[in-house]
Amino acid sequence: MKYGKYIVLLFIILFLPFKSSAYDYVNPENASNIAQGRQSIHQLYSLYESLFPTPEDEDEQYNEENVCDASSYMWPIGSSKATKKMATGKPASVTITSKFGSREAGIHDNGHGGMDIGASLKTNVIAAQSGEVVTANKGCKSFGPKNCGGGYGNYIIIKHDDGNYTLYAHLHQGTLKVKKGTTVNQGQLIAGVGSSGDSTGPHLHFEVREGSNNGKSRVDPLKFVDPKKPRPSDGDSCDMSNDFLNFVHGMESGDIYDPNAKGEYEAKNEGDGQPWTIGPGLTPSDKVDFQAVGIDFDKIHEHTMISKAKIEKVFVHSVERHIDNTKKYLKNNNISLNNSQVLALTSFHYNYGEALGDFKNGYSKYGNKPKLFNTFCAISHAYGHQLAGGLVKRRKLEWIMYTTGVIINNVHSDKVTNTPHDTQDSEGTECVGNFKIPNKYKSKVNKFLEKTASEFNGKITYY
Repeated sequence: MKYGKYIVLLFIILFLPFKSSAYDYVNPENASNIAQGRQSIHQLYSLYESLFPTPEDEDEQYNEENVCDASSYMWPIGSSKATKKMATGKPASVTITSKFGSREAGIHDNGHGGMDIGASLKTNVIAAQSGEVVTANKGCKSFGPKNCGGGYGNYIIIKHDDGNYTLYAHLHQGTLKVKKGTTVNQGQLIAGVGSSGDSTGPHLHFEVREGSNNGKSRVDPLKFVDPKKPRPSDGDSCDMSNDFLNFVHGMESGDIYDPNAKGEYEAKNEGDGQPWTIGPGLTPSDKVDFQAVGIDFDKIHEHTMISKAKIEKVFVHSVERHIDNTKKYLKNNNISLNNSQVLALTSFHYNYGEALGDFKNGYSKYGNKPKLFNTFCAISHAYGHQLAGGLVKRRKLEWIMYTTGVIINNVHSDKVTNTPHDTQDSEGTECVGNFKIPNKYKSKVNKFLEKTASEFNGKITYY
């Protein structure tokens, strides 16, 4: 029989029971045999996957540009393919071998404090969310001493700006790509799966610690990650989400984006050095976008009237072009950002011509630390004046989008926002003032603003 030996392998893999946990406490006399057995099983399973690829294995790979909601957590196992820093494609494994709270033989009475994901040695492990590495323990060998690393073996702990911590344990020796103090982006490759510490086979032990970095704060990781939706975007491009279009459109014109809008926009001279501006901030610099939708650019002058529906098409084309320009600029300067950060920077770029250069300088100096906020606020407007109140508010909302992934729209139909009353201080180096935050976002956003404000002597106020 042509596939007889493979069917035998499959039978062994599927029906030979095995589990692994964070501490895998077993009878000492059985530990060595179990460890060898599990290692063999994982090797056989990897062989089976290579011989019988599923249709899903041939799907188009995701990449970091598909990540649309930085407030969601990614499945911590990366794709088999990786760029220099990212491995955000389809996970190499979504197999849970031990759930949170399970009480297998020998486990401590308080249950399993994390979730185990079975995977072969050196499988890519990625940061489930952006943050700062607070612990990076190394020096343990896979299948080595069980007490190494306090049972966790090689492990990494990342602190996230929402106040949570994630832990990645039993990592393979020599695969850690980060150290304490490293700032990582969501989806960034941080290590490889191993079997170091108190583990009886290759797997990733993954914990989410909610609100503080201690054992008592551990919660079920499935509250934050979903094997059925391992990437926040679920493979769908969300660069042009209506929330983002409404954000930019609202900031530029005070109205929501409406592709079927009735009436006309008038080209006006706003005294900003451009001969005219029309609709949501479109100027002669958007010539290519007018031409792309069939508008005779050369016939536009002050007081020209153009239908709102046509201008909305120009607007969408312009935003798409600014997103592409932002991504190309970041790639050329070796800066890796998640999608929410790209969108925030795109809004900044759409509004301020020198935004990308200013951002690069700020990023090289501060990374993603709170003082990167200077990039968004410590600039002069094209008029040569200090930032007006509305522009200060925009910079702060872009900063919130950049750091939290939360888009707070500033449009007439959104009753939770208020007329801006922000000002800039006399030195033009810090944004001060306040604005309202929707109740559902207050807790999350205010934590970021508190962190940012502490870097500026509390001069950033909020509700």
